[in-house]
Amino acid sequence: MPYLKFDKLELVNLQYSTSKELLRTNRSGSYSNTTVSGCNTRKYHGLLVSPIEAFNNSMHVLLSSLDISVIQHEQEFNLGLHKYAGNHYKPKGHKYLKDFSVDTIPLFTFRVGGVVLRLSKILVEKNEQVLVRISLDKAHSKTKIRLKPMLTFRNIHELTKENMHANTRVQPTNNGVIAKLYENYPELYMQTSKKGEFVSIPLWYKDVEYIEEQKRGYAYKEDLFSPGYFELPIEPGETIYFSASLKKKVPSKFESSFDESKNKRVDRGSFLKCLHNAAQQFIRKKGKSIELVAGFPWYDVIPRDTLIAAPTLLFENNDKNNYKSLISNLVDNLELETGEIWGSKQVSVDAPLWLFYSLYQYEQYKSKSNIWKDYRKVIKQILTAYRENQLKHIEYRDNGLLYITNEQLPLTWMNSNINGRAVVKRHGYVVEVCALWYNAIFTAMQWAKKAKDASFIREWAPIAQLIEENFKKTFSDESHSYLADYVTNDYQNFDFRPNQLIAIGLPYTPLEREDILIIKRLVKQELLTPKGVRTLSPQNNMYSKSYEGNHLEREQKAHQGTVYPWLLLFYCEAYLKLHYRSIPGVLQEIIDNFEEDVTVYGIGTINEMYDADPPQTPRGAISMATSVAAILRIYRLREQWMATHTIEE
Repeated sequence: MPYLKFDKLELVNLQYSTSKELLRTNRSGSYSNTTVSGCNTRKYHGLLVSPIEAFNNSMHVLLSSLDISVIQHEQEFNLGLHKYAGNHYKPKGHKYLKDFSVDTIPLFTFRVGGVVLRLSKILVEKNEQVLVRISLDKAHSKTKIRLKPMLTFRNIHELTKENMHANTRVQPTNNGVIAKLYENYPELYMQTSKKGEFVSIPLWYKDVEYIEEQKRGYAYKEDLFSPGYFELPIEPGETIYFSASLKKKVPSKFESSFDESKNKRVDRGSFLKCLHNAAQQFIRKKGKSIELVAGFPWYDVIPRDTLIAAPTLLFENNDKNNYKSLISNLVDNLELETGEIWGSKQVSVDAPLWLFYSLYQYEQYKSKSNIWKDYRKVIKQILTAYRENQLKHIEYRDNGLLYITNEQLPLTWMNSNINGRAVVKRHGYVVEVCALWYNAIFTAMQWAKKAKDASFIREWAPIAQLIEENFKKTFSDESHSYLADYVTNDYQNFDFRPNQLIAIGLPYTPLEREDILIIKRLVKQELLTPKGVRTLSPQNNMYSKSYEGNHLEREQKAHQGTVYPWLLLFYCEAYLKLHYRSIPGVLQEIIDNFEEDVTVYGIGTINEMYDADPPQTPRGAISMATSVAAILRIYRLREQWMATHTIEE
């Protein structure tokens, strides 16, 4: 019996089946994403979504969906599903869906009278190709299948409408047709494994609605273009394959290609296997370089997220060799000499400091690594750039701490903004930025010590000591038992946020054990939830219970209570510094709290964020690298503790 279970009786319930999303990537940039019902609810959904070179490798939806119909006695039974105005769904193919399961790949079973049809889809690894397998299990009369592709050819962040610029003609190819709606796009080859008839009926399906975009306050109506349909006879016991690809394929190889791709998949027979499967989805190889996509379906690469998540995502999947390639790709594009970080692709004054955290985690996984030999140059460049004030918007001060000089820009991980201005203004001395600065220096000194680089230690030890002397003094006062979130020259902000949790959870902290204990206890009381850590205390007047509304409303709420799973890792790391007997139970409870979600939102993965208050509805990206990495790392922490301790300790 599959690990991922779904209520068969609820599959026809659109509220149930349209809220559950399936995601697959090909590890070279493309993805396939839709709902269990087959109804696309986001503009980001599509069977084949690929990077297009002519548009700077931005992501574009090419094949939005494939409507499959069963034809018997000249009657058509369409298994497709689209939403139109007035909560009107058609062709209502969901009413024929009788079973759905996920093991290595999703499997759909449809029943139309005496016809039983099984359907599965797979994205071919390292190929811009989606394969759909259609198997006829039972039929008492002559049966045909009709395959109607729905095309968009547009950027994932946009929508398309019927227009005169679209090339609505198709060209023939082996067992199929070629479509290319607009210039600068590649040709889309749509082929079937056996020869059938293609009936050319160019038609726009107008005002298809995406309900999730409507909820999010965005434009949500689109016109889909169909060039016509394939019609093929099918016999009981026969399987037919449909392929959509950016290159011409050989139809006779569809079956073997499907089977080979399936055999490469990690089965999802447990929660841990689901996480391993999800971890693979974030890896994107482009030629000889490798990148980590921050989340699906709308994120691209975010350097900070890469540095936090990469060690765990790669090493937990035994993908050890690619970590150095990934880091090299980031380092080569750091561009510190311009004063901007990663060319301001992501404005974040703290991002380079996360490299030290990432390399530390890499060292834990690969103990024989020589960090100082491999990364000494960039380590020195980054530390010097901060100390010598070479970077924009941040200064090194005489007290050893870093000071963010721009109070309008969103320069930390709490980067929600409206028209470029930070919603949560955090400038001056920012608690986790100064903690990351200390961690970077102290970690580097440990590597230098191993390499017997005494000159480096002599250069940086006085600064580490300065931070130790001034960190707590700067972020504390007599009326609060926790740290200020940020401090300017004349103001201390004591909004209770989780950023001090990062400060106590980093490998090296300027705080004492008693400070860690107090902060951890207060975080548990006010910020900790079963799904992650709140970004603001419920006691604060700015606290938001749920992350709902249009774009502006959500930006206002993103860091005013909204819960993030990745912060749990720092809670656990801090916990490990303090407690003993209760550790296995605490870590296991956190893991269990997420296991119940793998059939709720993004199937087999962990999403970006949750509402702050119960029932803590999942929100944001359906699959987030930092979320998956955090729970995988917590798994590892529990295993490591159990291997070296006994419960009686």
